[in-house]
Amino acid sequence: MSKEKEGMSDWGKQSEKNIKAIQEAFQLAGDIPDVIREAACREGLSASDMCRKILDLPIETKKTGGRRLTVSLRPEDYEMLAERWALPLEARQAIRSRMRQDIENFYYQKQIQKNEK
Repeated sequence: MSKEKEGMSDWGKQSEKNIKAIQEAFQLAGDIPDVIREAACREGLSASDMCRKILDLPIETKKTGGRRLTVSLRPEDYEMLAERWALPLEARQAIRSRMRQDIENFYYQKQIQKNEK
């Protein structure tokens, strides 16, 4: 057993067993992140999976019905969206539905612009 693990409490040892993954974040210069994201997009991968591919690590992403997009929202963001769409703040599902519509509409507008070129 390593010296690090020897000094660990039982809680620390148990906690270590329960950790499934550790997320590493990198502040990269210039357009490095954009190039990686673009390559990931072309290959149908997430940016995280693209980094795993670059590092020659297994890619274990579970395929779902569709590709997920995430956005982090603060309470004041929900307030702004509810006000914008004249929805009650408590109507989270309705707010979420409108968010999805706007995101999908962005895509459709981009497709129309692409086809007009």
